[in-house]
Amino acid sequence: MFLKKFLTTLTVGILATTTLAAGKFGDEFYSNGVGARALALGGAFVSFEGDVNSVFWNPSGIAKVRSFGVSVMHAEKFGGELMFDHFSVLYPVSDFTFGFSYVRSSVDGILDTRNGSVTRNSDGQITNIDFTNISEFSDTDQLFNFAFGREWNEKLAVGANFKVIHRSIAEFSANGFGIDVSGLYKIRENWRVGANLQNATTTIVSWDKGASKEYIRPLLKVGTSYDLMKNRNRFTFALDADNRFEGRDYSSQVSLGALSLDFRIGVEYSFAELVFLRFGVDDVERLNFGAGFKIAKYFTVDYAVSEGGQSENLGRAHRFSLNFLLN
Repeated sequence: MFLKKFLTTLTVGILATTTLAAGKFGDEFYSNGVGARALALGGAFVSFEGDVNSVFWNPSGIAKVRSFGVSVMHAEKFGGELMFDHFSVLYPVSDFTFGFSYVRSSVDGILDTRNGSVTRNSDGQITNIDFTNISEFSDTDQLFNFAFGREWNEKLAVGANFKVIHRSIAEFSANGFGIDVSGLYKIRENWRVGANLQNATTTIVSWDKGASKEYIRPLLKVGTSYDLMKNRNRFTFALDADNRFEGRDYSSQVSLGALSLDFRIGVEYSFAELVFLRFGVDDVERLNFGAGFKIAKYFTVDYAVSEGGQSENLGRAHRFSLNFLLN
Protein backbone atom coordinates (compact mmCIF):
# COMPACT_ATOMS: atom_id res chain seq x y z
CA MET A 1 0.00 0.00 0.00
CA PHE A 2 2.79 2.42 0.89
CA LEU A 3 4.64 1.67 -2.33
CA LYS A 4 1.46 2.29 -4.33
CA LYS A 5 0.90 5.63 -2.60
CA PHE A 6 4.56 6.55 -3.06
CA LEU A 7 4.43 5.87 -6.80
CA THR A 8 1.20 7.87 -7.05
CA THR A 9 2.81 10.75 -5.17
CA LEU A 10 5.87 10.65 -7.41
CA THR A 11 3.79 10.59 -10.60
CA VAL A 12 1.48 13.42 -9.56
CA GLY A 13 4.44 15.44 -8.32
CA ILE A 14 6.21 15.17 -11.66
CA LEU A 15 3.03 16.08 -13.56
CA ALA A 16 2.29 19.01 -11.29
CA THR A 17 5.85 20.35 -11.54
CA THR A 18 5.81 19.99 -15.33
CA THR A 19 2.44 21.70 -15.57
CA LEU A 20 3.39 24.69 -13.46
CA ALA A 21 6.75 25.06 -15.13
CA ALA A 22 5.60 24.73 -18.72
CA GLY A 23 2.30 26.54 -18.18
CA LYS A 24 0.52 24.93 -21.15
CA PHE A 25 -1.12 21.72 -19.94
CA GLY A 26 -4.15 23.04 -18.08
CA ASP A 27 -6.53 21.00 -20.25
CA GLU A 28 -4.75 17.65 -20.06
CA PHE A 29 -7.17 16.24 -17.50
CA TYR A 30 -10.08 16.36 -19.97
CA SER A 31 -8.18 16.07 -23.27
CA ASN A 32 -9.12 12.40 -23.72
CA GLY A 33 -12.79 13.32 -23.86
CA VAL A 34 -16.02 12.06 -22.31
CA GLY A 35 -18.73 9.52 -23.00
CA ALA A 36 -18.08 5.80 -23.45
CA ARG A 37 -19.53 5.84 -26.97
CA ALA A 38 -17.22 8.61 -28.19
CA LEU A 39 -14.19 7.16 -26.41
CA ALA A 40 -14.74 3.71 -27.92
CA LEU A 41 -14.54 5.47 -31.30
CA GLY A 42 -11.15 6.92 -30.40
CA GLY A 43 -12.67 10.37 -29.89
CA ALA A 44 -13.58 10.69 -33.60
CA PHE A 45 -16.83 12.38 -32.63
CA VAL A 46 -16.79 16.02 -33.70
CA SER A 47 -19.17 15.42 -36.63
CA PHE A 48 -21.79 13.42 -34.69
CA GLU A 49 -25.17 14.90 -33.87
CA GLY A 50 -28.04 14.05 -31.55
CA ASP A 51 -25.85 12.80 -28.71
CA VAL A 52 -26.03 14.30 -25.20
CA ASN A 53 -22.22 14.31 -24.93
CA SER A 54 -21.91 16.60 -27.95
CA VAL A 55 -21.99 19.34 -25.32
CA PHE A 56 -18.31 18.50 -24.89
CA TRP A 57 -17.28 17.37 -28.40
CA ASN A 58 -19.18 19.84 -30.59
CA PRO A 59 -21.99 22.03 -29.19
CA SER A 60 -23.50 22.28 -32.68
CA GLY A 61 -24.31 18.59 -32.41
CA ILE A 62 -26.95 19.21 -29.73
CA ALA A 63 -29.00 21.48 -32.02
CA LYS A 64 -30.95 18.50 -33.42
CA VAL A 65 -31.91 17.30 -29.95
CA ARG A 66 -35.38 18.65 -29.23
CA SER A 67 -35.97 16.78 -25.97
CA PHE A 68 -34.56 16.45 -22.47
CA GLY A 69 -31.45 14.28 -22.13
CA VAL A 70 -28.93 13.19 -19.50
CA SER A 71 -25.65 11.26 -19.65
CA VAL A 72 -23.38 10.13 -16.81
CA MET A 73 -19.99 8.40 -17.02
CA HIS A 74 -17.52 6.88 -14.58
CA ALA A 75 -13.97 5.77 -15.37
CA GLU A 76 -10.93 4.59 -13.46
CA LYS A 77 -7.38 4.92 -14.74
CA PHE A 78 -3.90 3.83 -13.67
CA GLY A 79 -5.10 0.84 -11.70
CA GLY A 80 -7.91 2.76 -10.02
CA GLU A 81 -5.70 5.56 -8.69
CA LEU A 82 -7.34 8.24 -10.85
CA MET A 83 -11.13 8.69 -10.73
CA PHE A 84 -12.84 10.36 -13.67
CA ASP A 85 -16.53 11.30 -13.63
CA HIS A 86 -18.70 13.16 -16.12
CA PHE A 87 -22.27 14.45 -16.29
CA SER A 88 -24.15 16.12 -19.17
CA VAL A 89 -27.70 17.42 -19.49
CA LEU A 90 -29.66 18.91 -22.42
CA TYR A 91 -32.82 21.00 -22.48
CA PRO A 92 -34.41 22.62 -25.58
CA VAL A 93 -35.90 26.10 -25.36
CA SER A 94 -37.58 27.61 -28.43
CA ASP A 95 -35.12 27.38 -31.37
CA PHE A 96 -32.15 26.63 -29.10
CA THR A 97 -30.91 23.57 -27.27
CA PHE A 98 -28.99 24.36 -24.11
CA GLY A 99 -26.54 22.01 -22.43
CA PHE A 100 -24.46 21.70 -19.32
CA SER A 101 -21.50 19.39 -18.82
CA TYR A 102 -19.39 18.69 -15.73
CA VAL A 103 -16.06 16.82 -15.62
CA ARG A 104 -14.16 15.86 -12.48
CA SER A 105 -10.76 14.16 -12.40
CA SER A 106 -9.20 13.36 -9.04
CA VAL A 107 -6.33 11.48 -7.42
CA ASP A 108 -6.82 11.07 -3.68
CA GLY A 109 -4.54 9.87 -0.91
CA ILE A 110 -1.33 11.44 -2.23
CA LEU A 111 1.42 11.40 0.38
CA ASP A 112 2.51 14.87 1.52
CA THR A 113 6.15 14.34 2.45
CA ARG A 114 7.12 18.00 2.74
CA ASN A 115 7.20 17.82 6.54
CA GLY A 116 8.64 14.32 6.70
CA SER A 117 12.17 13.47 7.75
CA VAL A 118 14.69 10.67 7.17
CA THR A 119 17.75 9.41 9.01
CA ARG A 120 20.88 8.59 7.02
CA ASN A 121 24.05 6.74 7.97
CA SER A 122 27.59 7.91 7.30
CA ASP A 123 27.38 6.58 3.73
CA GLY A 124 24.28 8.64 3.01
CA GLN A 125 21.95 5.65 2.96
CA ILE A 126 18.47 6.05 4.45
CA THR A 127 18.14 3.99 7.62
CA ASN A 128 14.84 5.30 8.97
CA ILE A 129 11.79 7.22 7.73
CA ASP A 130 9.69 9.23 10.18
CA PHE A 131 6.04 8.98 9.10
CA THR A 132 4.74 11.11 11.98
CA ASN A 133 4.38 14.31 9.95
CA ILE A 134 3.43 12.73 6.62
CA SER A 135 -0.19 13.46 5.66
CA GLU A 136 -2.30 13.08 2.52
CA PHE A 137 -3.85 15.46 0.00
CA SER A 138 -5.81 15.35 -3.26
CA ASP A 139 -5.18 16.56 -6.79
CA THR A 140 -8.57 17.53 -8.29
CA ASP A 141 -9.46 19.13 -11.62
CA GLN A 142 -12.96 20.26 -12.60
CA LEU A 143 -14.50 21.51 -15.83
CA PHE A 144 -17.88 23.24 -16.17
CA ASN A 145 -19.32 23.65 -19.69
CA PHE A 146 -22.31 25.85 -20.53
CA ALA A 147 -23.32 25.28 -24.15
CA PHE A 148 -25.96 26.04 -26.73
CA GLY A 149 -26.70 24.80 -30.24
CA ARG A 150 -29.03 26.11 -32.93
CA GLU A 151 -29.98 25.00 -36.42
CA TRP A 152 -29.08 27.78 -38.84
CA ASN A 153 -30.90 26.06 -41.69
CA GLU A 154 -31.66 22.52 -42.82
CA LYS A 155 -28.00 21.71 -43.39
CA LEU A 156 -26.04 23.91 -40.98
CA ALA A 157 -26.02 24.02 -37.19
CA VAL A 158 -23.90 26.32 -35.02
CA GLY A 159 -23.03 26.31 -31.35
CA ALA A 160 -20.78 27.63 -28.61
CA ASN A 161 -19.52 26.54 -25.24
CA PHE A 162 -18.50 28.71 -22.29
CA LYS A 163 -16.21 26.89 -19.88
CA VAL A 164 -14.95 27.31 -16.35
CA ILE A 165 -11.89 25.37 -15.14
CA HIS A 166 -11.06 24.88 -11.47
CA ARG A 167 -7.89 23.06 -10.38
CA SER A 168 -6.61 22.29 -6.89
CA ILE A 169 -3.66 20.40 -5.46
CA ALA A 170 -3.01 20.43 -1.71
CA GLU A 171 -3.50 24.05 -0.57
CA PHE A 172 -3.06 25.51 -4.07
CA SER A 173 -5.94 26.29 -6.45
CA ALA A 174 -6.48 27.88 -9.86
CA ASN A 175 -9.33 29.13 -12.04
CA GLY A 176 -9.74 29.78 -15.75
CA PHE A 177 -12.38 30.77 -18.29
CA GLY A 178 -12.66 29.97 -22.00
CA ILE A 179 -14.93 29.63 -25.01
CA ASP A 180 -15.40 27.10 -27.83
CA VAL A 181 -17.17 27.88 -31.12
CA SER A 182 -18.38 25.20 -33.50
CA GLY A 183 -20.30 24.27 -36.63
CA LEU A 184 -21.83 21.13 -38.11
CA TYR A 185 -22.75 20.81 -41.79
CA LYS A 186 -24.76 18.02 -43.38
CA ILE A 187 -23.50 17.33 -46.91
CA ARG A 188 -26.06 14.57 -47.32
CA GLU A 189 -28.49 12.94 -44.97
CA ASN A 190 -25.85 10.30 -44.17
CA TRP A 191 -22.70 12.44 -44.48
CA ARG A 192 -21.64 15.14 -42.02
CA VAL A 193 -18.64 17.39 -41.40
CA GLY A 194 -17.97 19.22 -38.15
CA ALA A 195 -15.52 21.65 -36.62
CA ASN A 196 -14.96 22.85 -33.08
CA LEU A 197 -12.45 25.56 -32.19
CA GLN A 198 -11.71 24.92 -28.53
CA ASN A 199 -10.25 27.68 -26.35
CA ALA A 200 -10.79 30.07 -29.21
CA THR A 201 -9.34 33.08 -27.40
CA THR A 202 -6.72 31.12 -25.40
CA THR A 203 -7.88 30.03 -21.95
CA ILE A 204 -5.73 31.32 -19.09
CA VAL A 205 -5.74 29.35 -15.83
CA SER A 206 -4.35 31.45 -12.97
CA TRP A 207 -3.05 29.95 -9.72
CA ASP A 208 -3.73 31.76 -6.45
CA LYS A 209 -0.17 31.37 -5.12
CA GLY A 210 3.07 32.12 -6.89
CA ALA A 211 1.39 34.11 -9.69
CA SER A 212 1.77 31.10 -12.00
CA LYS A 213 -0.41 30.85 -15.11
CA GLU A 214 -1.25 28.10 -17.57
CA TYR A 215 -2.12 28.96 -21.16
CA ILE A 216 -4.45 26.59 -23.01
CA ARG A 217 -3.89 27.36 -26.68
CA PRO A 218 -6.61 27.08 -29.36
CA LEU A 219 -7.27 23.57 -30.67
CA LEU A 220 -9.19 23.14 -33.92
CA LYS A 221 -10.95 19.79 -34.12
CA VAL A 222 -12.34 18.92 -37.57
CA GLY A 223 -13.93 15.70 -38.67
CA THR A 224 -16.35 13.86 -40.90
CA SER A 225 -18.61 10.84 -40.48
CA TYR A 226 -20.49 8.72 -43.02
CA ASP A 227 -23.38 6.32 -42.45
CA LEU A 228 -23.75 3.19 -44.56
CA MET A 229 -27.19 1.64 -44.21
CA LYS A 230 -28.50 -1.78 -45.25
CA ASN A 231 -31.79 -3.10 -43.92
CA ARG A 232 -31.58 -2.79 -40.11
CA ASN A 233 -27.79 -2.55 -40.10
CA ARG A 234 -25.83 0.71 -39.88
CA PHE A 235 -22.10 1.23 -40.20
CA THR A 236 -20.71 4.67 -39.34
CA PHE A 237 -17.14 5.56 -40.33
CA ALA A 238 -15.55 8.60 -38.68
CA LEU A 239 -12.28 10.48 -39.11
CA ASP A 240 -11.14 13.44 -37.01
CA ALA A 241 -8.04 15.62 -36.99
CA ASP A 242 -6.82 17.64 -34.00
CA ASN A 243 -5.02 20.74 -35.25
CA ARG A 244 -2.74 22.48 -32.78
CA PHE A 245 -0.66 25.61 -33.26
CA GLU A 246 2.12 25.03 -30.73
CA GLY A 247 4.92 23.62 -32.86
CA ARG A 248 4.76 20.08 -31.44
CA ASP A 249 7.63 18.70 -33.49
CA TYR A 250 8.05 15.38 -31.69
CA SER A 251 4.77 14.81 -29.82
CA SER A 252 2.37 14.74 -32.78
CA GLN A 253 1.67 12.40 -35.67
CA VAL A 254 2.26 15.08 -38.31
CA SER A 255 4.26 18.27 -37.80
CA LEU A 256 4.13 21.15 -40.29
CA GLY A 257 6.14 23.86 -38.59
CA ALA A 258 3.88 25.63 -36.09
CA LEU A 259 0.95 23.39 -37.09
CA SER A 260 0.67 19.83 -35.83
CA LEU A 261 -1.95 17.18 -36.67
CA ASP A 262 -3.16 14.18 -34.70
CA PHE A 263 -5.76 11.87 -36.21
CA ARG A 264 -8.57 9.81 -34.70
CA ILE A 265 -10.57 7.12 -36.48
CA GLY A 266 -13.67 5.24 -35.40
CA VAL A 267 -16.17 2.67 -36.69
CA GLU A 268 -19.58 1.97 -35.19
CA TYR A 269 -21.90 -0.90 -36.08
CA SER A 270 -25.56 -0.78 -35.07
CA PHE A 271 -28.24 -3.42 -35.37
CA ALA A 272 -31.72 -1.87 -35.36
CA GLU A 273 -30.33 0.95 -33.13
CA LEU A 274 -30.54 -1.55 -30.26
CA VAL A 275 -27.09 -3.16 -30.15
CA PHE A 276 -23.83 -1.34 -30.92
CA LEU A 277 -20.23 -2.43 -31.48
CA ARG A 278 -17.42 0.11 -31.70
CA PHE A 279 -13.72 0.36 -32.49
CA GLY A 280 -11.36 3.31 -32.65
CA VAL A 281 -7.78 4.58 -32.61
CA ASP A 282 -7.21 7.83 -30.72
CA ASP A 283 -4.73 10.67 -31.17
CA VAL A 284 -1.96 8.85 -29.29
CA GLU A 285 -2.53 5.65 -31.29
CA ARG A 286 -4.21 3.68 -28.52
CA LEU A 287 -6.70 0.99 -29.48
CA ASN A 288 -10.23 1.47 -28.14
CA PHE A 289 -13.15 -0.93 -28.13
CA GLY A 290 -16.68 -0.74 -26.88
CA ALA A 291 -20.29 -1.80 -27.01
CA GLY A 292 -23.70 -0.32 -26.30
CA PHE A 293 -27.17 -1.61 -25.58
CA LYS A 294 -30.54 0.08 -25.60
CA ILE A 295 -31.98 -1.35 -22.40
CA ALA A 296 -35.30 0.53 -22.40
CA LYS A 297 -37.22 2.99 -24.54
CA TYR A 298 -35.23 5.99 -23.36
CA PHE A 299 -32.11 4.39 -21.84
CA THR A 300 -28.82 3.29 -23.39
CA VAL A 301 -25.79 1.90 -21.60
CA ASP A 302 -22.32 2.14 -23.18
CA TYR A 303 -18.96 0.61 -22.32
CA ALA A 304 -15.47 1.42 -23.61
CA VAL A 305 -12.00 0.11 -22.88
CA SER A 306 -8.70 1.67 -23.93
CA GLU A 307 -5.36 -0.08 -24.10
CA GLY A 308 -2.46 1.38 -22.14
CA GLY A 309 -0.76 2.57 -25.32
CA GLN A 310 3.01 2.55 -25.61
CA SER A 311 3.41 1.93 -21.86
CA GLU A 312 2.04 -1.44 -20.78
CA ASN A 313 2.41 -0.41 -17.12
CA LEU A 314 -0.41 2.14 -17.41
CA GLY A 315 -3.00 -0.62 -17.75
CA ARG A 316 -6.38 -0.45 -19.41
CA ALA A 317 -8.93 2.30 -18.82
CA HIS A 318 -12.56 1.19 -18.47
CA ARG A 319 -15.46 3.61 -18.99
CA PHE A 320 -19.19 3.18 -18.40
CA SER A 321 -21.92 5.57 -19.52
CA LEU A 322 -25.64 5.61 -18.88
CA ASN A 323 -27.69 7.79 -21.23
CA PHE A 324 -31.29 8.98 -21.02
CA LEU A 325 -32.90 10.79 -23.95
CA LEU A 326 -36.58 11.47 -24.56
CA ASN A 327 -37.43 11.02 -28.24
